[in-house]
Amino acid sequence: MDSSLAEIFIEFKWNTDDDPFHGDDNHTSLLRCIRKADDNLGQITSYIAAQLGAQFRMHAYFVFIMRGTARILCWDRSGAIVMEAFEYNRLPHLVEFFHWY
Repeated sequence: MDSSLAEIFIEFKWNTDDDPFHGDDNHTSLLRCIRKADDNLGQITSYIAAQLGAQFRMHAYFVFIMRGTARILCWDRSGAIVMEAFEYNRLPHLVEFFHWY
């Protein structure tokens, strides 16, 4: 797959060790510091870097799905805004995102 031609990325993970984000407010950082989570965050970042490097865009969206929850990330050239995880089977956020996208 040529990441530089993609419109939007959606990443599905099942193993909770692959989740690069903490799911609660009990931590000083949003990012988890374990090997598999770091590797996954690097993978996500490389997809977005290829897309933003090849396409004339102000920002790019990325959907990260971990089991029954999803997060929408909005990337620009300075970093990312990470939405709080939500249950996509119970809440309409993901459907509304794609409707408006």
